[in-house]
Amino acid sequence: MEPYRKKYFEYFGFKFPKKWQIHHIDHDRENDDIGNLIALPDFLHRSYHFYESFYKGNEMWRLSMIGKFNYESGLKALKTMQLISYCSKKLKDFEINGCHNPKLELEIIYQHCKKEFENII
Repeated sequence: MEPYRKKYFEYFGFKFPKKWQIHHIDHDRENDDIGNLIALPDFLHRSYHFYESFYKGNEMWRLSMIGKFNYESGLKALKTMQLISYCSKKLKDFEINGCHNPKLELEIIYQHCKKEFENII
């Protein structure tokens, strides 16, 4: 297990299911400060990096994708970021209020995000 995953799991006191990824907020994989790490459902994590690559990525790749992106895909990216923000807030609530049944609560967040994400896509 990667050190940052182990640190995150130990901080929260339980293991996140495999369908969750640990994301480095500042994109520095060496910065394993707990405030720089966030758990995200895998589909949101992949989508985040895809949209981020488009908006901040390699210019040649972006130009090759230009016909595939429009206002609608920008809106999808924004809604994906809003879902990530929702996820972040719910996990912060775990930290502040404690988590009585982590597996159940994570599954509820995951299913909610999955349903919302399917509506975006």
